[in-house]
Amino acid sequence: MNIAELVAEVVTYTSRPDLADKTLSAVKAATLKMHHTDYYGRDLVEQEIDFAFVLNAHIYDYTVGFPQFRALKYLRYLDKTVSPNVKGDFFQIIEPEQIVDGYNVTRENIVYLSGTALIVKALTAFQYGWVSYYKHPVITDIGYTSWIAVEHPYAIVYEAARTICKFVGKLDAAASLERSLQEEVALLKMTAVQLRGY
Repeated sequence: MNIAELVAEVVTYTSRPDLADKTLSAVKAATLKMHHTDYYGRDLVEQEIDFAFVLNAHIYDYTVGFPQFRALKYLRYLDKTVSPNVKGDFFQIIEPEQIVDGYNVTRENIVYLSGTALIVKALTAFQYGWVSYYKHPVITDIGYTSWIAVEHPYAIVYEAARTICKFVGKLDAAASLERSLQEEVALLKMTAVQLRGY
């Protein structure tokens, strides 16, 4: 479903066409919430990253190069001196406090997030990397895109309708929608987490 169809479907459950703005907002919030129920392979993006300089350490503002960034999956070396380009070793993703090892030595071939910065410390100087990260869906009025809205639209519909029902005080209806929502989320996780069917 597209965003207009989702909103219309929510209204069939809430019977509140007068709450159009709140319903649209609830659909957007529900879309984000459903994508955040797991780290789905369908939310992954892979792309080249150019650090601009050949150095052992890089600081990269991911808000500039990674639209709708949610979480880092991996970073690899990328050798562009050969054709075809060669993807090399993976960097280890760590927490910032793990930058030193048990012997108080700064670790190498690591990457971590600090604010909006991707911090990379490498054993050898390099300029290019190959990155994979999880994206948020686009929830703007124009450009709305969500594979969940296409393949599992009722996970979004039930969550948005539940939100509106709670807002207007229809708590029994909200509780009923909660049960339907849990079934849809279970189905979503069962069918969307694995890469192939059996």
